[in-house]
Amino acid sequence: MHVTTFRRHLAKAGTKDPARVHSEFNQGLHGQKRDLGQIKRGTPLFGEWVEVKSDFIIEQWHDRLPDALIDVAWGTGDLTEEISKRLGILYLSTEKTPDRKPYLTEKAKLLIARFHPLHGVIIEDVASKGTNSLSVAESVLEEGIPEVEVLNTTQRFETVPLLDENGIPYKSVFTEVLPTFTPEECRTLPEGFCKREFDLIPYNR
Repeated sequence: MHVTTFRRHLAKAGTKDPARVHSEFNQGLHGQKRDLGQIKRGTPLFGEWVEVKSDFIIEQWHDRLPDALIDVAWGTGDLTEEISKRLGILYLSTEKTPDRKPYLTEKAKLLIARFHPLHGVIIEDVASKGTNSLSVAESVLEEGIPEVEVLNTTQRFETVPLLDENGIPYKSVFTEVLPTFTPEECRTLPEGFCKREFDLIPYNR
């Protein structure tokens, strides 16, 4: 599956906020959201997603595939599990704790203790600041996997700031820079979505 074809199908499926609608993200930022959570397991688009990410992993780590693939709760569990099956790689799951940050499940910790993976790749859907993938990376490192990277489907900025600041390597299948504002900027700047009276979808509604 060619990435260009997949991106065209994403656009056709309406995975981004519609015209005159924008969302609040977990960091409080405002922007039009690319919601890949709409892609349901068993659909043709989900199959394309699995294929694109699997091919990208093979291309990027062709000398030696990762020892483990880690999901980001609650967004990429189905995707990561299917890619793991396709490539024959250990799948490690995460869950969100009361502080709303994803960490490795107890089952994942037991699998790490049993198989001792040395290189893990976190499977993220859309990266903005990198809050969730950083939380997973920290959890993975704490459990003794020495090399951790993040693979995003797409990123909405030129960089992923929190991953850069913490020295976590990352790759993205494609980058789609989208206008993003603080709440104040959104209300006051001429190009701000709130200023332009776009409807707002609060975080986690």
